[in-house]
This record gives sequence, structure tokens and C-alpha cells, in this order.
Amino acid sequence: MSLQMEWPMINLFSVQKKFNQKLYGDNLTDKEKAEITKTLSLCLHSEVSELMQSVTFKDHHIQTDNIDKVKMLFESVDVIRYVIAILNLNGIDAQDFIGAYLDKDVYLNNLHKD
Repeated sequence: MSLQMEWPMINLFSVQKKFNQKLYGDNLTDKEKAEITKTLSLCLHSEVSELMQSVTFKDHHIQTDNIDKVKMLFESVDVIRYVIAILNLNGIDAQDFIGAYLDKDVYLNNLHKD
């Protein structure tokens, strides 16, 4: 699959949605969605922990400035995929996400006005 430099966010949601449908099907009850959301959230937590391992963060270990950028990249992909899986599962689409992201950006920038 050849990707353009700026691949729209909607494509990420679409790719992940197809994968989710393969795993879970289309007709889930609210209870099933809640249970799957719990599981995906735990998986997301694990991936964020693995992402942290790309840098030295433990104060009692020998400090190094080395960052494992390959690990950081691929663990970040896992994190993003789990987040999108959770959003897709609960009917939140790319447009909803982008709108909320931009709203949060305005809020955060207004907090730090000089």
C-alpha cells in the first residue's frame, strides 16, 4: 500500500474500523461494547508503558540521552491504533475527533496566553 505524505485522519479510522469488524463483527450490544472498550483500554495502557521504555525515565538507573526512535515510532502506532479502535467502537468518527482536537487546542492556547 503506497501512502501519500499527508494521509487523511479519516483513512486511519477506516483502516482500524475494518480491522475491528474482522475481530468483533458489526452488531454488538452496549454491554459487549463496554467490555471490549475495557479490554482495549487495558491494552492501550500497556502500549503507553512500552512507549515509555523508548526513553530512560527511571531516576535510579544510569541516565542516558539515547532515545530509541524506532521503538518510539512503532509503540506510538500501537497507541494510536488502540485509541482509534476505542473511538470507532463507540461511534466516534474522524470528524468528531478532529473537531474535539481543535476545540481542545483553542482551550489550551487560551490557558497559556501571555
